[in-house]
Amino acid sequence: MTSKKKQNQPPAAEETPLCKEIYLKATKPVTCDGCGDTSLIDKGITYMQHLTEHGDRMNLCPRCIFAVKFRQASTREPFEIHPGDLQFDKLPNRYQSAWMRLRQRFTKDIHNGMDTNKAWSSACNKLIDELGMRHIYERDCMLAAQAAKFAAIRKNIEKEVAAVKKKIKAVKEEINNAIMAMAKARLELKIAIQKHGGLSDADEAMEELVAAMASVREAWEKI
Repeated sequence: MTSKKKQNQPPAAEETPLCKEIYLKATKPVTCDGCGDTSLIDKGITYMQHLTEHGDRMNLCPRCIFAVKFRQASTREPFEIHPGDLQFDKLPNRYQSAWMRLRQRFTKDIHNGMDTNKAWSSACNKLIDELGMRHIYERDCMLAAQAAKFAAIRKNIEKEVAAVKKKIKAVKEEINNAIMAMAKARLELKIAIQKHGGLSDADEAMEELVAAMASVREAWEKI
């Protein structure tokens, strides 16, 4: 599925998703770009964002998502979705009838006391089978699961890399401090020898130099 660039799109996310179709849960009402309806994506509703070739996003409500999947299942030819193309009265009669049956089943199950999520899932599964979209649905579920898995792996890797960088920075500071201490001890040893201040002064300076060298060795071992 490809989409024509649309004006006044919401700003793109900071990270590009691993697939062009991502599913989000609305935190506030969202206008559907497929049918233009302002009430089908309310707070808490799961909707789809399609990433276009231009980097813009089209928000699609559940009804438009199924309409797109139905078209994908019905044709092997690539097609474009433009804003407003998925208005209900423009959809195939077969899909319109199936959607009306979905609404009737959902309403009936809710009236009979079924949990909202279970009622919606049951109605959607029947719609998928009625319209012959099971293979499309299973493929998209697999792709979405893989994308989520790889995103989690990438996030963990980035977290580990950040931790290593932080550790390296800390070790570098320790090394610099150790080198400064070693240089100071060396200077004190040189002064003690030049002044012939006695072996005790030289021995003390030598011990400080050895300690500083050991600190440098320990810092390197932490890298």
